[in-house]
Amino acid sequence: MQIKTIFEANDALKSKEKILQIIANNPYVTTRELPELVGLSIAGIEKNMRQMKEKGLIRLLGRTEAGTGKFLKV
Repeated sequence: MQIKTIFEANDALKSKEKILQIIANNPYVTTRELPELVGLSIAGIEKNMRQMKEKGLIRLLGRTEAGTGKFLKV
């Protein structure tokens, strides 16, 4: 069982807030662009996005043929 410190939990929250802010400003941002903007790995972005979708904070509105999606901050 892994116990998160207050700092780790705070960093995770800040990352989610950054992602939400970026999505609010550009719903067409891709998961490949987010790592550079947020400072996380692609795996970290995907994990945060999955958690936010599960909590209903964001939802995927659709995908393009290129595989990019449009996200909506709920």
